[in-house]
Amino acid sequence: GQNIEVLAKAYQQLQKDRSKLSNALTKLVQQENENDMVLKELKILDSEAAVYKMVGPILIKQDLDEARSNIEKRLQYIGDEMYALLMLVSVFLIPLAQEKNAKHDLGNRQKDG
Repeated sequence: GQNIEVLAKAYQQLQKDRSKLSNALTKLVQQENENDMVLKELKILDSEAAVYKMVGPILIKQDLDEARSNIEKRLQYIGDEMYALLMLVSVFLIPLAQEKNAKHDLGNRQKDG
C-alpha cells in the first residue's frame, strides 16, 4: 500500500518534470530556429547594408559584423542550454523512469508468483 503511494507520487512528479523539460526544450529549439534564420539573412547582406536592432520600442543601428557575432554567440548559448537539458534528461529522468519500471515489474512478478 505505502510503496504504491510513494511510487504514484514519484511518477506524478516525474511526469511534471518531463513536461517542464519538454517545454523548455521546445522553446530552445524554436529560439535556435529563429536565430539561425536571422544569421542566414545577415550572411547574405553586403557589408554596406544597414542593420537595426530593436531595443524596447526603438530601432538602433548596429554594425553588421557585430550583429552576426551577437547572433552566433546567442546560437552557441542556446546550443549549450539544449545540451545541458538533454544531459539532465539522461542523468536524472531516464534512470528515474528505469527505476520506476523496475519496481513496477517487481511488483507484477510478486503478484503473479
